[in-house]
Amino acid sequence: MDVKKRKEVVGEQLSEQQKLKNKLTEAGWPEEPCNNFKACNKVAYQNEVISHETYEKNNALNAEANQAKHVFQYNNNPESDCCNIIKQKDIDFVHSWKNTLSKSELKNIDIVIAIGGDGTVLSASHYLIDKPLLAVNSSPETSVGALTTITTSQLPDKLEDIKNKKFKIENLERIEVSINNVNLEPLALNDVFIGSEKPYHPSKYEIIFKNKKEKQISSGLIFSTGTGSTAWFQSAGGKPFSSQSKFIKMIVREPYQSKLLRQSLLNCEINEKEEIKIIPSTQSILAIDSIREFSLKPDDIVKIKISSHPLKKII
Repeated sequence: MDVKKRKEVVGEQLSEQQKLKNKLTEAGWPEEPCNNFKACNKVAYQNEVISHETYEKNNALNAEANQAKHVFQYNNNPESDCCNIIKQKDIDFVHSWKNTLSKSELKNIDIVIAIGGDGTVLSASHYLIDKPLLAVNSSPETSVGALTTITTSQLPDKLEDIKNKKFKIENLERIEVSINNVNLEPLALNDVFIGSEKPYHPSKYEIIFKNKKEKQISSGLIFSTGTGSTAWFQSAGGKPFSSQSKFIKMIVREPYQSKLLRQSLLNCEINEKEEIKIIPSTQSILAIDSIREFSLKPDDIVKIKISSHPLKKII
């Protein structure tokens, strides 16, 4: 393709992208992620808009042109429908993108609405202490929505209930983590994972619980709430338990047993006012709800316990 023709193709693609941005703006979507947080939208949209901006800046051509045409099909989407419904209810709200929320951005916010699937709900929940969360499954045809309360079609009535203070709260227990006596801000709604930095390397650590201390080698540790017990915890061999349970459970993934190393602390129940300590002996990671990661160095001291701040989920 000669240079002139390539420029014409790029011009057509950029025009389509501008149309997409205009439609997003008309539907109530910001061009840039906001600093404040009231509605948590699917990260796919953020990625798509950013990819367009990068495309324009770099004047990319053929491969990204196909991506632009694919993304353009997203202009009529359930997430923007939800935003329009909120606007029509004369509710003052601001946007934030999934995984960009920080604790400081929740000031002067009365309620958080997560629009998306379970990943969006988990991300939105991490920094909430006393704010209630309404979880909307925007795509029930493709998303299980185990953590969501309503679908888009039910949103208008639910917003009216909230405005009239006719709603109920369900408290979901969460997990609190500290590293070297410094509390991590995000609270885990589903689970906490500790394992080797490289998934194909064994995890080596010391575990201390009550009066027992044990060195272990495994594929990692999963600490689960009742809410998360039907997810990764169950897949790893754990038995699901109630989301209202006032305890969390731990399970060891693929424990290594040998003549020189016999491991017995392979699962346990951590009740209120109890904590469990993990001291890695190799470079490791700690993941909260498989979304937020923290690096662990050898001899770091990790303490895990049930949080005193359950998530206030609107039902």
